[in-house]
Amino acid sequence: MSDLSAQQRTIVDRPLGRLCVTACAGSGKTRTVVHRVAKICELVGEVRGRVALLSFSNVAVDTFQKDYRSLAQRSLLGKRAKLVDIATFDSFFTINVVKPHGHHVMGSKCLPYLVQGGEPFLAGFTFKTGKFPQRMDAMSATVEAGKWAFYSSFMGNKTKIDAAVAVALVTRLGKTGAYTHELGRYWAYRVLQEQEHVLRALVRRYPQIIIDEAQDIGPAHQALLEMLQTAGCTISLVGDANQGIFEFNGADGKFLTGYHGAAGVDAQELTINYRSVPAILKVANSLTGRDDEPDRDVPASLNGAYFTPLKNGGEADLRKLFNDMLAKAEVPQEKAVILCRGNEWVNQWRGAEPDQGRGPTKHFAQAAILRDKDGNFDRAFTALIRGLLDLLKAPPPDLAARLRRPGTDTKAKALRQLLWKFLRDDATGLPSASLNAATQWQPSLVKRSKELLEKIEETVGLAPADNLGKRLTKAFLQEAPLVTHAPDDQIAIPQMRVETVHGVKGESIDAVMYVASKEHVKELIAGPATEVGRIGYVAVTRARNLFLLAIPEKDLDDFRPSLIAHGFVEHPAQQP
Repeated sequence: MSDLSAQQRTIVDRPLGRLCVTACAGSGKTRTVVHRVAKICELVGEVRGRVALLSFSNVAVDTFQKDYRSLAQRSLLGKRAKLVDIATFDSFFTINVVKPHGHHVMGSKCLPYLVQGGEPFLAGFTFKTGKFPQRMDAMSATVEAGKWAFYSSFMGNKTKIDAAVAVALVTRLGKTGAYTHELGRYWAYRVLQEQEHVLRALVRRYPQIIIDEAQDIGPAHQALLEMLQTAGCTISLVGDANQGIFEFNGADGKFLTGYHGAAGVDAQELTINYRSVPAILKVANSLTGRDDEPDRDVPASLNGAYFTPLKNGGEADLRKLFNDMLAKAEVPQEKAVILCRGNEWVNQWRGAEPDQGRGPTKHFAQAAILRDKDGNFDRAFTALIRGLLDLLKAPPPDLAARLRRPGTDTKAKALRQLLWKFLRDDATGLPSASLNAATQWQPSLVKRSKELLEKIEETVGLAPADNLGKRLTKAFLQEAPLVTHAPDDQIAIPQMRVETVHGVKGESIDAVMYVASKEHVKELIAGPATEVGRIGYVAVTRARNLFLLAIPEKDLDDFRPSLIAHGFVEHPAQQP
């Protein structure tokens, strides 16, 4: 797609005002939105203010920033092109509202800072909805009937918390300057509600805001947007209600569909799919009842949407089958993904190592595995921080937040350098995950952690906690290396990613295998009326050339007629 289509151009060239675009999967939405932002810059001319483009994932934001920079370099917008801010929804309100103004409403003596949930001081901020206390990271906040409501999450279950109890606890935490991801939106709303000058200033600075992936707008997001809109901000939405897969957070796509039909809103559609081959789009249309059109021709290599049985214990055979299909489809393994519904299945298909250790030992073990097996130093560093906090005597409550962000904080910078050196060097720092966990790795960890803590106290003045030997216990460590290696014949597709469906939302992938349970298949066949059905639809529509649905073998006969009716093809074909 070298240029905008007529349909895309129509949307880009709409006059200023509230715009709502419903877009099918693979419709070139990113390209359209980027050009629309540039058009808004052109239409507003010399009017003061900036344009904000917000989405709900860092992946989407990175793509928008890259594409917009490329377009701006080729355009004639001049200085106006620089007056565009692209960010996630939460980071936009964090940067513009919570960070600079939150302390006034929170009653904090320091600037607000984000906590992840593992910080030791949070042990003093707990609530009970059952027999045991839960920490603040288990609390979510939403808006119901115009009022804030709070819930706890445990083992996939949500329980409502008494509002007075929740607000009192959130307020007490706020006085320390701390907030969680969930509470960031709560405090942003409080600031804009109680500090009217901040609301007026934000609307003057951002008179035009475009929300991408608008089906992910939940009640708390909606409350913030409606406040901005009432104050004079022009809001535009782009999204696909059929891809609303965050209903557990209240995002069911109804705000998008309602906005599309609201008075005074310019309603438009994108209905041409540039991503998927016709056979996959045929399935997507059948599932949703849409009539979107394919742009691509049918390739000569293997392509389309297939289903196949997954035998009990037959994961290796299924990998081999998918690998053979990739070869026939001429898709490299690194451009294919295995998708699962939840993290437990993802870990199983990735061959993830079992959790080992207890307390800080467990966090250090996770850091070693992430570093040595996955090569994920960023997540390893986060795990290392969580382990360290449990080894310090009364660490500052905001220490974890300071260590995660760059800045001029000299103590945090010095400590960050010590920790990165400890993480990178398995010879003198965090021991190698290839060592026997109980007999080699843990004794080395104790010795080297004591040396690290001595350097930390000498460098930044943070004292170690008492009883380090007991804190770094070898309990729940196995008499085996932290990282084990499967036999070579079990590693059929070593380069292939394994992700949750939520983790690839917005991506375009050459080949997808979706490993589903009986319930997942049932909801997929029923269409996007439920969250699980929409998750299945998102899995299907990620695929460019090849999609394979893996179904428990015992359930195949029940689903075969419906799948074939939707356009799926059985692979390998059933023998008469």
